[in-house]
Amino acid sequence: MVESLEDLAERLRRIPNLHADGGKVDALLRTHAIDPAALAPYVRYEDGRYTRNCVYRNGIFELLVLCWAPGARSPIHDHGGNRCWLVPQTGAFTIDDYLRIEGGRRPGPVRLEQCAAAPLELGDVDARGFDDLHDIHAVHVDRPSISLHVYAAPIGRYLVYDWQHGSCDARSFAAQDVLDYVI
Repeated sequence: MVESLEDLAERLRRIPNLHADGGKVDALLRTHAIDPAALAPYVRYEDGRYTRNCVYRNGIFELLVLCWAPGARSPIHDHGGNRCWLVPQTGAFTIDDYLRIEGGRRPGPVRLEQCAAAPLELGDVDARGFDDLHDIHAVHVDRPSISLHVYAAPIGRYLVYDWQHGSCDARSFAAQDVLDYVI
């Protein structure tokens, strides 16, 4: 059992290659239990959207707490060629998956197809591969939600997709650093 975010970061550091050892990351996240009080320093809400709050980052991975306003939704996005794990801490989410039909490997025109939708609740872990596209929706409209994310390796640039207009654009990843913590 993991009780603090610092303990989780330390356990993740012990996994030599998060890309190759994704099963170990998945198992760790499925068996961890973060003390809700440990999330408090990272909780930052903004009306109508979500915030990304960095807990830990090194050259191998980063650990973030995302705070979702009621009903907030991410854009459709990739992870810049990195693996990603999402673990709900409070609330519930829906994950919509998409396939690239045409384009979408770099900024410009794209044609996407929605291929799946799945609920994500407390106790679930959503693991993403190198090439996956999805959006995330906090389903509760009457209260905020919190999710924990692990990215292997830290995301620098990624693509955001506009399904309605058939385009995608590059973005630089920005997370609010709320703790100057180095393990």
